[in-house]
Amino acid sequence: MKEKLIELLMAAENVASEAGFFNCHKSKAKAELIADYLIKNNVILLPCKIGTKLYDITETLEVNVYDPQMYEIKANDITVGYCDNENTVMYTIDGFDYKFEDFGKIVFSNLEEAEIVMIDRLKIMEQEAADNGNN
Repeated sequence: MKEKLIELLMAAENVASEAGFFNCHKSKAKAELIADYLIKNNVILLPCKIGTKLYDITETLEVNVYDPQMYEIKANDITVGYCDNENTVMYTIDGFDYKFEDFGKIVFSNLEEAEIVMIDRLKIMEQEAADNGNN
């Protein structure tokens, strides 16, 4: 697998050179061109390493109120699929489905970040409850 990735990176560098990025080491446009090339050649970036502990903040509906809960998941199994109706790649991690964009929003690899988001969501929920009580 490593050899194939090296081959693709070298080919992407050639594509970048042909597009005029000869000695440009840190160009965002060059990086985007290389990323597009890798994606077109079926390179998939996993959202986390196998075995990583993840923290999922899920909001469940409890008596007409969304109640955020935090779950710890160990990413022992990651399956990549495609969701036609959302036109996006989906990652199933130990039975839970995520988009790449969910990382850093509802699923975290760092407990402290997850706790901060959880506290923020609880504060928002408390504020909404207080606002509804004042109406």
